[in-house]
Parts: sequence; C-alpha cells; structure tokens
Amino acid sequence: MTIPSSRKWLLRATAAAAAMCAFYLVGLPAIELLLQRFRPAPPSIRVLQDLTFTEQLRLHAAELFVALWTFSFGAMIGSFLNVVVYRLPRGESIVLRGSRCPRCGAPIASRDNLPIVGWLLLGGRCRICRGAISPRYPIVEFLTASLFLTLYFVQLRSGGANLPVRSPNHYTGVVWIIFYTRWDLVGLTAYHAYLFCTLLAWSLIEGDGQRVPRGAAGVSLLLGLIPLLIWPSLVLVPFSESGAANLSPDTWRVHLVTVLAGGAAGAFFGWLLTLFAPQRPGRARPSTGATPTAGSMLIGLGLGWQAIALIAAAAAVIRGVAVALLTRSPDPHPNQLAQRVPATAYLFLAVFAHHLFWRPLYQLLFT
Repeated sequence: MTIPSSRKWLLRATAAAAAMCAFYLVGLPAIELLLQRFRPAPPSIRVLQDLTFTEQLRLHAAELFVALWTFSFGAMIGSFLNVVVYRLPRGESIVLRGSRCPRCGAPIASRDNLPIVGWLLLGGRCRICRGAISPRYPIVEFLTASLFLTLYFVQLRSGGANLPVRSPNHYTGVVWIIFYTRWDLVGLTAYHAYLFCTLLAWSLIEGDGQRVPRGAAGVSLLLGLIPLLIWPSLVLVPFSESGAANLSPDTWRVHLVTVLAGGAAGAFFGWLLTLFAPQRPGRARPSTGATPTAGSMLIGLGLGWQAIALIAAAAAVIRGVAVALLTRSPDPHPNQLAQRVPATAYLFLAVFAHHLFWRPLYQLLFT
C-alpha cells in the first residue's frame, strides 16, 4: 500500500516531535542530574535545583505541556487570522459564518478544521471536491504559533527579562507562572501578542493587494488604546524619565500624556514610512488605515515613542536590505518584486526583532 506524500510528512513530523518530547522529558533531566554534581549551586537557590529525577521529570512535563498549549493556542489564533485576512477586505462576517472550501463552498468539517494538522491530513485538498487548498493557511498558523511560543519563552517564562523599566521577576519558569502568577506580566504578554497579530494580519492583507477598511483599522486602534487607559501597568516606558515627574503631580495625567505622545510619534513615523514607500505598479499609494501610519500608531501607543522611533528606523533598514537582495534575484522585474512586499510587513519584522532586545536597547539609548 502506497502512503500519500502528505501522510509521510505527517508521520515524520509526528516521529520527530515524539523524539524531541522524549528527550526533553527523560534525557534532559538525566543530563541535568549528572551535571549538578560538577556545578554546585549557591545555597540560596539550591532548594530549587536539588530535585530528584522524578521531580525533574514532573517539572519538565509541566513545562512541555505549557509550551505545547501555547503553541496550539497560537495556531488557533493563526487560523482565525486566516479568516480575517480573507474575509475582512471582502466585507464578509468573520464570526457568523463557518469555514468553507474556497473552491466549492462546502463547509469544512470540524475534524478537518484543526490548525496545521487538518491541512496535512487532507493532503492540502478539499475532502469534497478535492480542489487544492493553499499551503498559506498552515504556514500562517505555524507562523502565529511560533510567534506565541517565542513570546512565552522570551517574555513570560523569563519573568519579563526582555522588558525595560519593569524589574524582572526574581523567580522564573513554569512553576512560578502557574502557582505565583504575576498578572501584570500576563497582561503585557497578551497585549503585545495582540499588537503582533494585528500587524501580521494587516501585512498579509496588503500583501494580497487588498486594503483594510478604515473602520476595521479604527476599531483595531481603539482596541489597542482602551486597555492602556484602564490598566496603566501596560505602559512600561514613561514619556520622559526626567520630566515626567515635573509634568503634573497627577500620575494619571502623566500616563495619558505618555500614551498620547506615543501615538503621535507613531503617526509621524508611520507617515514618513508611507511617504517614502514606493508606489506599486498600477496602484495608487495606500490611503486607508491599514498603512504604516496606523501600524506605527498602534506600536507607539503600546510601546512608547522611544520604541517606535527605533522600530521605524529598523523597518527602513530592513526594507533597504530586502530591496538590495531582491534586485539581485533572477526575477525579470526585481523592483516590482520588491514593491509587492508591503511596508507594514517590514514594520512587523522590525517590531518583533526590537521586542526581543527591548531592555538592552532602551538602557543603551535612553538611560
């Protein structure tokens, strides 16, 4: 019996994942147990490191479960982003209509609608009409899942080690996340995930040559602003470390000025990115909210004017490097190839890279 190529890839991926899980659960605790004899821990943390093999096994199992749950949750968000990217420019509902085959319109069964896995099991084809389903769907789901997993390790599990101003948690790891939850860090991680997902969705829509409706962009900005006004702890970087205290004795007014200054800076740098972005062949320059202006405003609101200044500069550099590389490609029209990549995509790459090194960049340039 011949196994379809899609099933072969699924079997290989499952075997590789099982092997990695086995090593993580059994092999890694065994290695750590051996290494503890050669690197004695200080008395203050020896209680956490002197664990038996069984205790380490349980700890690694908990960490693996949380990491897999985070990846799966991110894949589900990626599946929703696929719906948003396809339906939003067409004015279709993103919640009142179930998933359907893009060719024959047949409803997709729940068993076939699993992120990433469903596409692999179907071999990239509709179960009813056997029409091809674009591989972009699982790619976006995997990309979003990887984004969530990166945020989990870099920000949540590390105790906020990448965040400026805020002191990192003294204890890190999954145990402290579950049993001694720091809700401000959870809120920051959720808010930053919202920023990244919004920028990713806008990038995909503009990459398809579509435009995000002004109303949808405005709602996204509003959803990014309201949490900042309700929970001031989501704003990490003050408007000015030296001048914020003299601005007003009312801390709420200082917080409001910080948020508005970030949004204004975002609008300015986004306008610059839009102004110098090349015009696509046969298309007018984008004028809707789903342009670098709205994306920069969203970043400025949530991360501050200091962050958006660096991110806008990084986005310009990334675009310059990408254009230089694309012009060397064998494509007969390299400039058109470079122009097909929307400016919002460069902004997304820049903000994600900045987020990984936010603390050292802020300490180096602004303190």
